[in-house]
Amino acid sequence: MKTVTSIVYTSDLIKILTKFHKDWMKTINILTKFHKDWTKTVTSIVYTSDLINILTKYHKDWMKTINILTKFHKDWMKTINILTKFHKDWMKTVTSTVYTNKLLTDAHTHAQQTPDITRSHKLTMSLRDR
Repeated sequence: MKTVTSIVYTSDLIKILTKFHKDWMKTINILTKFHKDWTKTVTSIVYTSDLINILTKYHKDWMKTINILTKFHKDWMKTINILTKFHKDWMKTVTSTVYTNKLLTDAHTHAQQTPDITRSHKLTMSLRDR
């Protein structure tokens, strides 16, 4: 009877160990799935963090570029303002010169048509002194 009892106990023990093993494998599978999910999450977090770092660097570089372009634009606008002022001054000078020449030509023409010799002489003398 001891042999039969021993076989029964051994059989029961094998069943218990097999059940334990199956349960343990389920637990291992659950833990493995958890680990895979956790790895995906951590990888995603790391990737997102890397992406944020890359985008932050890109943003900083882009802002530097915008600042450089803004400075260039301001400098360019100063140059345009200087050129505009130069053009306005130049136009005043040209206009003044043309107007003065016209006045002198008109005055000279008018003086030549004037019968008053003294007046003509004074205008001629003033034009010659220039």
